[in-house]
This record gives sequence, structure tokens and C-alpha cells, in this order.
Amino acid sequence: MDSESETVISENELPRLLSTYLDISIDFIKHLDYEKALDALSHNEDLLNAAAMQKAYVDPDFIVATSHNSALCYQKLGLLQECASALMTSISVCTSFLDVNYPHQYSLQTTDEKLMKLNYSCKIHLQLCAILSQLEQHDEALINAKKALTKIQEVININLKLCKEHLERHKKLIETSSLRKRVQKQPQYKLFESPHYLRYHQLVTKALPILKILDSDDFNQINRHKINCEGCEWIYEYNIGDIMTIQVLFMDDLKWQGSSQTELSTEILLEKAFIIAAAQFCIAVEMRFLVNKGSVDYFLLESKVWMQRAIKIAWALLPDSSPLLSYMKSLYNKNYKEESPRKSHLKLLLKESRSNSFVRRPPSRAKTPNSIGNNGINRSNSFSLSKTPSKTPKHDKESKLLNKSEEKIRRLEPLKLREAKNLEKNTKIEEKSPNSNKKISYPVPYQQLHSKLEKIQVASYDESDFSSDILPHSSGESENNAKF
Repeated sequence: MDSESETVISENELPRLLSTYLDISIDFIKHLDYEKALDALSHNEDLLNAAAMQKAYVDPDFIVATSHNSALCYQKLGLLQECASALMTSISVCTSFLDVNYPHQYSLQTTDEKLMKLNYSCKIHLQLCAILSQLEQHDEALINAKKALTKIQEVININLKLCKEHLERHKKLIETSSLRKRVQKQPQYKLFESPHYLRYHQLVTKALPILKILDSDDFNQINRHKINCEGCEWIYEYNIGDIMTIQVLFMDDLKWQGSSQTELSTEILLEKAFIIAAAQFCIAVEMRFLVNKGSVDYFLLESKVWMQRAIKIAWALLPDSSPLLSYMKSLYNKNYKEESPRKSHLKLLLKESRSNSFVRRPPSRAKTPNSIGNNGINRSNSFSLSKTPSKTPKHDKESKLLNKSEEKIRRLEPLKLREAKNLEKNTKIEEKSPNSNKKISYPVPYQQLHSKLEKIQVASYDESDFSSDILPHSSGESENNAKF
């Protein structure tokens, strides 16, 4: 009975059926009928599973398009776990394209094809990050945000290398006399008069400074680069939500149809700036979520540094009215700029001086030092350093310690953040428990922070590195936490 109900499909007919079901599903998506679209896509999944079991060759782009559009439908229907699984399938197939051991007929043969797959996969990583964040899987969301940043940086590196190679060839062609004469005299070598060559050379010249900014490791050295946004009006409405929303995917979108000139156009470079800023923004947000959950692997300072990097990239290349830039500024002013790390350190030094001096007696009644410790001031919410009592007069001791603290502060002024943190990495702080007289002692984990800042290559920065035009003091309404 089962054998009679089976449908025999030729391997040559399989691509046509997959394309048909894919087109039907896209038509349903356009009419916002996501359940029927999923039904059509389920037929594609059945065909792909049957082909895999019988080891039939199928263009992997069908798997990517089917999984991607299924994820779109799941996102619209609020089925986030299913959406995440579908996106993971698309990412897995795209990653296999970049594997040198992949079957020859489906491996990427040209740099243009590799760029196309990398551009697609970095967007999917960001969208998967947003879905996982909504599912409160912030560890996995952070991993995908970092993968998105890694892949878009690989795209930047490839384009930067191509631009530098072109300029080196152009310079060699100009400076070599024999080549210059041949180019100028013979019609077949009139390269400098070719509109195609002139157009490409102009694109390379304009794109190179932008690519260098996007490739920069030291965000303190990034300067603003004004870009002519004529013809790119979408940039004034594009925001973080547009990047995180899954869009419908056609098969043609997965086939390279452009040229290297397309990658260097102003519109594409602006899109890359958006993706890099969004990836760094997501890293900062997910780290902040993990810190708020009590994770010991990350620190708020590290999250703040990533947010500063995102703002600096957006500030350098995007217009001031960009919604993405405005949103990141407001979020930074709300969650990060309330108290700088340097101010926190100075407060700790001042608190140390007060804690080592003396405890003030109430003016109304005199108490002995012992009675103060046992029955006196309630300091359940305060911090103090554990020190042995000193016989030095209290006014002399206070003056001496305050002078010492001021000397430390003056010595700290020219130091960068990492050096300042090293001054107190071994300090132990004791907190009085509200329910008992016992003191809880724990080390300040700045050594871990020091090693993490080394990894992201932002070992030195100062609050003054961000001028007022980047981070204005006036902050409008903003959310306490970023939600996608």
C-alpha cells in the first residue's frame, strides 16, 4: 500500500519542483499568509530530505532559501524556537560553502562568490542573535554577534586587499616608462581612456579611506569621514530593527550577479558600516544582559567599550540624523555614562581614606570605641577596609590619609584605564552582612578584566576620547535595556 502511494520523481525534475514550491511560498508571504507559506515550504523540506537519503545532488541554495523563508514565517508567527532552528540550518549550509573540503561542484570558485556568501551569513548571524536574545539565551546570542562581526570583517579585509592591489598595479603602470609608452601609443593598450577602468579606479580611490576606517582596530584613532549620501535616502530611516528583521529570500539573491564594483559602491559600504556597528552594539547589549544575570565571565566595562566602538564607527561614517546612531547614543547615555570607571576608582580611593581614619561619634552622646563597634552606627550597606586600630590621633591620621589619597589621585590623572585598574586589582573589600555581624571578603576581579581588554585590543581609552558631538549630554527618552 505504501509503495503504491510513493511518487517517483526524476532527479532532473527535482530543481523545478523545488523552485515551484519556493515561488508559491514567497507569494503567500507577500500576502502575509505565513501558515500557507510554511505548508508550501514543508513540501520542499520533504523533497530535500528524500534527496539527501538517496544521495541525489541538489543545489544547496535550495536548502538555504527554504530554511531562511521558513524562519521568516516562524518569526512572524512568534515561534521563536523554530525560527532559531531554521536560521541555524541556513548558517550551517552557508558555512559549508566556505569549506575547502566541500564537493567541487558547490564550492566557491571566485572571490565574488565568497563575498556574497559572507555578506549573507553575517546578516543571518545578527538575526539569529536577536532571536536568541528574545529567548533569553544570551550566551549563544553573544557568540552569534561575534561571528557576525568576524565575517563582516573578513569581507572588509578582502575588499581592502583588492583595492590595495589595484592601486599598486596602477602605480606600477604609471611609473614604469616602458609600460607607460606602450599604454599611450598603442590603441589596444589605451587603458587610461577606458571608461570601465576609470570608473573602477575612481571607486577604489573613494572606497579605500572608508574601508580603512571599517578595518581599524584602534577606535581612538578613527576620524570622521564625510560620505555623500545622495541616492541613499534609506540611510535616514534605517535602524537596528530593520537589520534584525528577516526579509524574504529569492534564489537569485544567493547567486552572484554583480561585480567587484558593486562591493565598492557607496550604498554597499554604508550597509557594511551599519552591519559592523550593529554587530558591536549586539555584543555590548548581550554582555550587559549577562552581567545583569550575574555572569562572572564579563564585566560592564567591557560592554561599555564595545558600545563605544559601535558609536565611533557609526559617528565616523553615518549622518548625524541616522536612527541607529541616535539610538546607540541615547542607550549609552542611559546605561553607561552615569558614572565613569575613573570616577568609580577615585571614589574607592576616597572611601579607603575615610574607612582607615575614624568613625565619627554622635554629637549628643559620647561613646567608647568598643561601644561604637558593637552598638553604634548601622553600616549594613556600607563598605570598609579591614585595618587594625591605630594609636595615632584621629585628626593627624585623617589629614595624613587624605593627603596620601590626594597624592594617589594626582598620580592617577595621567594614567589610562587599564593602569588605574592595576593599582587596585589585589584590593579586598569587606561588606557587612545585613543579617549578621560577619564580614564577607572578596577580591575585586580586575585581573580578569585586564586580560579581556587585552583580547579586544582596546587596552587604553579615556572618557575624554569621546567629544561632546559624539556623545551629547542631552539624552532623550531611552530604554533601560535594548530589546530587539
